[in-house]
Amino acid sequence: MERLKMKTLITKLLLPVLNWLDDSYQTVKEQEQLRYMEMLEEDTKILTEELNLMEQEIGKLTAKLEGSEERVLQLQGELPEEFPLPKELQPISEARLKVLVKKFTEDYEILDGKYETCSIKELKKFLRYNKVSTRKWLQEDWDCDDFARQLWADSKKWVHRLPIGLCTITLKSYRHAINIFIDDKQDIWFIEPQNDKCYKGYFPGLVKVDRVNI
Repeated sequence: MERLKMKTLITKLLLPVLNWLDDSYQTVKEQEQLRYMEMLEEDTKILTEELNLMEQEIGKLTAKLEGSEERVLQLQGELPEEFPLPKELQPISEARLKVLVKKFTEDYEILDGKYETCSIKELKKFLRYNKVSTRKWLQEDWDCDDFARQLWADSKKWVHRLPIGLCTITLKSYRHAINIFIDDKQDIWFIEPQNDKCYKGYFPGLVKVDRVNI
């Protein structure tokens, strides 16, 4: 009988302790799980940021690689003889071209009655493949007017009725020869054939447009 009472007493005394230990264990377990989840979230965030940076670097490298491949092709002379025609060509009349060119000069000559134009995006693709800008500049032998005339001729071989022409301009300290182009939105672009840069409605250092031939 005494032993039973003693056992009952011990059970009553130990039960709260056991319950407390069980609660403590559950609390510690939950805290560990919470810390693990927080660490996992932090690691995921770091990995995501690193992945985004890697994707950006891959994008930059891909762009450089594409540009390098085109440049290598230009230097090696392995470009296709016939560059693909623009996906779309928009008709534009001689009369409309005169109206647009008159905004810049009264001295012009529009040589044909009908033209077909494309987007500036399509023209820039052609410029990247055209080899005129890779030639070496030589005073009097191959200078600005030679670059401009050659690009004019090459563009006409690409699209015969393309409204691109020769443009003589006056800059701050000298006269210069470039190309002029009217796109499918009827915007005028000035093109530097020595580096293929295109300027919408202006040219760096431009004082006036002297003459236009299209």
